[in-house]
Formats: sequence, structure tokens, C-alpha cells
Amino acid sequence: HDAAPSFEAVLVQLEDRGSPRGIRPSSVPVISGQILEPSSLDDGLWRLEVSAADFVLNSTSAASGSFEVVHDTLPPRTSLSVGQPQAEVGGTVFVTRLTSFTLSSVDDLVEPGDGAGLGVGFQELTVDGSARATFPDPEPGPGRVLASSFTLAGDLDGLHALSYFAEDIGANREPPRFSTVAVDNTAPVSELSVGLSSFTAADLKIYVSSRTLLSFVSVDPSSGGVASGVEFIHSRIDGGTFTVFLASFTLAEGVHGLEFQSEDRLGNLELLKGATVLADATPPTVGFRIEGSSFTDSLGRLVISTSSLVVLEALDPVSAGVASGAERLRFRLNGADYQSITASSISFSLSEGNYSVAFDAQDRVGNVSATVSFEVLVDSTGPSLDEARVSRAGQNQ
Repeated sequence: HDAAPSFEAVLVQLEDRGSPRGIRPSSVPVISGQILEPSSLDDGLWRLEVSAADFVLNSTSAASGSFEVVHDTLPPRTSLSVGQPQAEVGGTVFVTRLTSFTLSSVDDLVEPGDGAGLGVGFQELTVDGSARATFPDPEPGPGRVLASSFTLAGDLDGLHALSYFAEDIGANREPPRFSTVAVDNTAPVSELSVGLSSFTAADLKIYVSSRTLLSFVSVDPSSGGVASGVEFIHSRIDGGTFTVFLASFTLAEGVHGLEFQSEDRLGNLELLKGATVLADATPPTVGFRIEGSSFTDSLGRLVISTSSLVVLEALDPVSAGVASGAERLRFRLNGADYQSITASSISFSLSEGNYSVAFDAQDRVGNVSATVSFEVLVDSTGPSLDEARVSRAGQNQ
């Protein structure tokens, strides 16, 4: 029985590969139970050689199969993906507080893209120059992808600079990568646009004609210096189905309820807006009367005195629950140019003579009445008027 046989074991490098040896030895004595730091071995092919001898110098030796030592010399690779909602406008990526970002890192070993490194240790995220988050990998390993998600829910509207990198468990750190995104959490603002032939009353009711063009316009306001832009406006009339607004429209006579709202390219939706619009398609009616002395002579002519008043009047009738109101009267005498007044009635006297009177009226949304014409004889001779009345009275007996 050999009480104390001797033995020795040596790791021997068979072939140098990869990075320069530097100060690393080509053979390393080892003992049973020893733990080696892999980085202390030069990269290349190695094998373990073991020999033993007893006290009478009987000896034996053995060698393991060869194995390769490969150093993880490359850092991880990290990419940034942007979820929804997002929109790219003019080369800028727009996002909202709801958008999810994902950092994905994989560790390389000896060649970029091989994904065979020892594993990602952690990722680090910086926003606008301030450290935002560190994402460790609880189970790093070769081929494992570290995916970490975050949002910019707490950041104000505007441009934000993102910087991120990953480091593997061997302390290989990739250079920082950079990305800029625009945060837009602000909804567009829309309004009803009313064309010509319209009128807004003191109670803010909007009157239009059946010819008035209506449309909706929207703008996405700049917030923090950014705006993704309006995507669409949708609207409905009188409680119907919402549709995307595409072109101007008119309304039939009556009272109508309009509802509308707009949305930007990121889905920021403004609060629903409404407007009541009263469409008036009926023109005013016009008439005249005489205040003071007047009669119709035997020739069928209307005869008045110089002290009598000719009163021209306009009335805008209610139709389908709507009347915008008479706004203007226009009249002329004996074919002269029209005179226009902003009123629903006018009264005037005339000097002696024969007159042809023509007049019409317009309501507040541009509906014009038919023209009414009449002839009048103005007589300044009092007795003749009295005689005419007596004569007319005698004819009526």
C-alpha cells in the first residue's frame, strides 16, 4: 500500500486562437477542487494532462480531450422598438403617454450578430440627459434576449432625447445609442365654419339659408413645440350616424343639430362639440298701406294726398319652425335707382304727381321676396279730394 502517491495536473494550451496571449501562460498547474477564472486562460485549444507516481517510482499519465476557451470580447447589441400609438411625420416619430417602448438586447461573443455571448447583465435608459431606469436581467445567459418596456407617461408634450445601452456580465458595454421622439398628448380643436348668407342672433343661434355652405375645420395646436397633425373630423346631423367629414354641405329648411369632433394622427380625440343651426329657405312677404287720406278713383287709380304716408312693410314668415327675420327693404320711384334701408318697414310722403313704386325685401340670410309694384296719384288739392269722397259716397248709396 502506497501511503502517499505523488501526482500533478497541468492545463496545457494546444493551439493559440483569438486575441493576443498577452501575459497569459501557455500552461497552468492545477489541483483537485480548484476553480479557475476563465479570463485567466488564453483563448485557444487546451487539454488537461495528469500524471501520478508511487514511492517506487511506478508512474502513469492520462490526458483529457481537447476543449476550447473562447473569450466574450463583444458588448451586447440593443435596439429600440416603438409601439402604438405612433406616427411618423416629416421624419419625426410622434408618440403619446400610452405608447410602449421596448429595449431588446442580446450579447455577442466573438462576431457581431452571433448572439452567443455570456449574457446581458443590464440595460440603462436616459431621458433628456437624466437617468430614467436600469433594467437588470435576472437570468442572463447565451442567446437570451433581455426585453424591457417603458413609457413616457410622465413627460410633457415636446421633443425628448432617449439614450440607452446594455452591458454584458463580462462588463463589456456597448456605446450609447440615441433616439428622439415627439410626445403629443394634445387633441385637435375643430369648429363649425359657416359660409355666406348666414346670421348669428344675440342668443347665439346660427341662421343660414338653404344655399349656405357649411363645413368643419380643425387644427392640431402646437404643444411643447410639436403637433402630429389632424387625421380626420367626423360629424353627424340630427342624431344620425357619424361619418368622416369630406366636403361642404347645405341644410334643408328647419332646425338642425350638428355634432362633430376631430382626431389627430395619434388618436388624441377632442371632446364632442355641438351646434344648432336654423336653415331658412322662405323669403319675406311684403305689402303696403296708406296712412291718411286715400281713395281709388273711377279709373282705378290709388289717390292720396301730400300729407298721407306710404308705408312699405316686410314680414318674414315662420316656416318649418324657422324665421331669420326681415332685414332690409329696397324701393324705387318711377324707375330710378333702388334705395335700401336696414329695416322691416319704411314710411314716407310724396309731393304732387304720378308715381310708380316698386319694392322688395330681404331676410337676414339673403332670401329675397318677389317685387311688388303699384301706381299712386298724389293730389295736393283738398277740395277735389273731398268732392271725390262725396262722389264715391253717392255712388255707394
